[in-house]
Amino acid sequence: MKESTTTFDESADGFVPSPPGLYPAHVIAAESREYSGSKVFNFTFKVADEVSKIMVPKMIADGNGWYKASEETISGKFLAGRKFFSKGIWFTPNPASDEKWRNRNYKTFCENLGVVFEKSKDDNNVILLCEIEESDVLGFPCLVKVAENSYEKNGETVRNMKVSSVFTWNDGTALSPDELTSDVPF
Repeated sequence: MKESTTTFDESADGFVPSPPGLYPAHVIAAESREYSGSKVFNFTFKVADEVSKIMVPKMIADGNGWYKASEETISGKFLAGRKFFSKGIWFTPNPASDEKWRNRNYKTFCENLGVVFEKSKDDNNVILLCEIEESDVLGFPCLVKVAENSYEKNGETVRNMKVSSVFTWNDGTALSPDELTSDVPF
């Protein structure tokens, strides 16, 4: 082997896993697909630079192929720019009258992103849900709750971090179309 002065310190130089938490972010993509008469929406969020103002737990290996929070906290700056995908958000365009509850998560998720649905002209308590498109939410600011997600695939448990819910980011500002494409490396 050739000698080198290059060093590697796992505590300082290794991969820094994302801890569960609530982070400022922006919608950078939204897509949907149809399934059995309903639509499932999947969103991609990019953590905003404002995360550097937050202290988060430092994650350490748990000995079982995953991570756990240590007692040490570190700046959330390393999370800025990380992308997280949402769990699927279902929209049922024509639910049976006894299944209208199916759209509650869709309504809440969209409203927390900043989507404003119109109220019925006949009944102010009734909200007219529309099917959103990517252009309706692209660049919107929100607070994302990132949590561990696990599922079985080919007999093995797969774990990742996903956005489980979103909340209104009152101080956040929407990204312009230029800002959405500014991270292209060329």
